[in-house]
Amino acid sequence: MGSGVTKSYYNDSLQAAASDGTAAHLQKLVDAGANVNCRNLINGWTPLHFACRAGNVETAEWLLQHGADRSQLNSDGKTAEEVAQRHEKDDVLALFFSDLSDSQCFPALEVPPALEVPGSSSESQQEQTLNKWNSDISTEGALAAMVQEAESNKAIADQDNTRTTTHGT
Repeated sequence: MGSGVTKSYYNDSLQAAASDGTAAHLQKLVDAGANVNCRNLINGWTPLHFACRAGNVETAEWLLQHGADRSQLNSDGKTAEEVAQRHEKDDVLALFFSDLSDSQCFPALEVPPALEVPGSSSESQQEQTLNKWNSDISTEGALAAMVQEAESNKAIADQDNTRTTTHGT
């Protein structure tokens, strides 16, 4: 690191850059020795907390992609996600939900042989199964089920009203 510059300096700079810098700034600081999960000594905030508070989508996304621990708590016991919620930073908050479809979170489903669906070889087994399920649940079928449920609920309500009227007289 040389010339009296400490790792703490890079960590402090990373926290500042997370608020109002760019991903390129963050990369340079991490390359120089900053830690993406460093904590501010005063409030316990990580760079991800600072990015979320500022609503800096670019740096929050970069931090998440480069190992920022989203479960870290600040001195008030709040995660970066909770900081984004508190300060109504919806764009940043969306990042915490965007990875739900990430294949790392939900690996490809292993389809049991009993559910295999014959089809073209260009479709994966998972796609074939999903297509079969989607065709089984047609719009008309779903609509018919909703109408039937509504009619059943109305019949039950009518019976309850009849009992109340009969017993009330």
